[in-house]
Amino acid sequence: MKRLLVVIGSLVVAVAAAPREARADDTSEAIVTGLTVISVGTPTAIGFGIASLAISDPGRVYGAAEALVTLPQAAFYGWLAVGSDFDRDNRMFYGAYAVAHSALAVHGLYTLFKPRSRQSDAMRIVPTAVSDGRELGAGFGLVGTF
Repeated sequence: MKRLLVVIGSLVVAVAAAPREARADDTSEAIVTGLTVISVGTPTAIGFGIASLAISDPGRVYGAAEALVTLPQAAFYGWLAVGSDFDRDNRMFYGAYAVAHSALAVHGLYTLFKPRSRQSDAMRIVPTAVSDGRELGAGFGLVGTF
């Protein structure tokens, strides 16, 4: 299922990042911004998206890296979508990028600050089910790294 989501997500991002037909009234700033979004934003979104799906429990370093990379991008794409006046035709495009990078940034912050249990590899005794071959009963077992 994860692979299917990765493939579908990659296709959606690739279609959204497809270059638009240039017109005579486009400024060079809009073209440069669009190329920057396609060359930086797409690999970042795909890379962190795939890593988030592939890694079952990413660590704090991954969360910090994801947040540090995607937070500024989310702010930049949000500014392009809402606060910028030079490329009004592509506001939905920039807005989609802002939403995607905001989701990745939130995931990074969650991964960075989520509470983690401190499980020790030391041996300990825990309750478990035991059997004498005829009946199942309560008992204790030794777990940990031996």
